[in-house]
Amino acid sequence: MKESGKESGCVSFLIIGPLILIGAGLLFAGFRTATDTLTEDGLSQRTMLLVGGGVFLALGLGIGFFSLLMRAGSRVESLQHEQIAASYREGSARVEKIQQGTHLDNDHRRSVLLTLEIVLPGKRPYPATWDGIVDSIFIGQLRPNEWLKVRVSPSDPQDFHIQWGEAAKPPAGRSSSEMGGP
Repeated sequence: MKESGKESGCVSFLIIGPLILIGAGLLFAGFRTATDTLTEDGLSQRTMLLVGGGVFLALGLGIGFFSLLMRAGSRVESLQHEQIAASYREGSARVEKIQQGTHLDNDHRRSVLLTLEIVLPGKRPYPATWDGIVDSIFIGQLRPNEWLKVRVSPSDPQDFHIQWGEAAKPPAGRSSSEMGGP
């Protein structure tokens, strides 16, 4: 379940490697410089080299640590999606009502509060609400009586995840009036 463009190990190394090398080089030069050597401005050359080396080293290590955190977060998210796909039941949800959600939104993501009717094979339809953030590219899926693909927890029917961007078919045996038809 690897997505292209998500792995940035090589790019991160190409950024942090030179920063760490420059920082180590400046620190090495700073420790080898005599304490009484001054720059043209009258500042201690040793201090300048040590401070510059520390800045480059800290910057390289900081970017490396941030990169590791981002990759760990992506891996956890990927494992959660795999666990949901493996253990949650697939079903459909009919959008009954769309309202403004309680989260902050921006140009690329919208906050919505959905009132849904969830239908699982072999179970009675039941009402549910979902309050979350939707990417703008999926806003077109949000129309009354539109069907969304969902995955529902086997132990808690109110714990469900909408599979954005995946086509959902109306469940078999639903009448046209329940599907929003005439």
